[in-house]
Amino acid sequence: MRRSQGGFTVVELLVTGTILLVLMMFVSTILFPSAREIRRAEADVATQQSVLLAIEKLFQEAGYSDGRSAVVADSPVPSVSFLSREPAGDTAVSLGEADYTPLGARSDPLEWKKFVLIYYWSDDERVCRKEFPYDGGTELAALKADRLASLIADDRYPERVVAFGVSAFGVRMTGPSLLKVNVSASQPGGADQEETRLSTKIAMRNSL
Repeated sequence: MRRSQGGFTVVELLVTGTILLVLMMFVSTILFPSAREIRRAEADVATQQSVLLAIEKLFQEAGYSDGRSAVVADSPVPSVSFLSREPAGDTAVSLGEADYTPLGARSDPLEWKKFVLIYYWSDDERVCRKEFPYDGGTELAALKADRLASLIADDRYPERVVAFGVSAFGVRMTGPSLLKVNVSASQPGGADQEETRLSTKIAMRNSL
């Protein structure tokens, strides 16, 4: 076999080229993540954001509420309600006396402006919230557990979505003023999709 002017035979050039091609392919698999890995990373970020958003909404108001006003229910959907000192939103419809129970205690000088109800739709994987005006001032009260389903279905009170893509949502009281929240979320797109789980405890600091 004749050598080229550079000193290599044609076979040697072919072998060298093949080796270089294999090396380039090997290096590219190390340096550049696959499209699937990129999608998975993006999905993980979106999942974490959804979960953290749901938890943050609970922290913001539940942390400043009174644990005696908290009501937790598992049916018809997982839900939690509590008093809030923040003004009610665009809802002007007052609750009927049959919807809540006065607790026979006051929280002077703290005044309460509304009830917050946070609940979870498993079919749509959504965490939602509603607000209900409360004009009891410093008198503590709690929504009735057997009225939560009716209040959730009541179209007079707007529903606002807190987070999407939440695959599980659970709330329970672990003490007089301690609320435990468990959330799981995953991004649709495959059976091997990883699931993000968060568990946190919220101290309702204005409990007396």
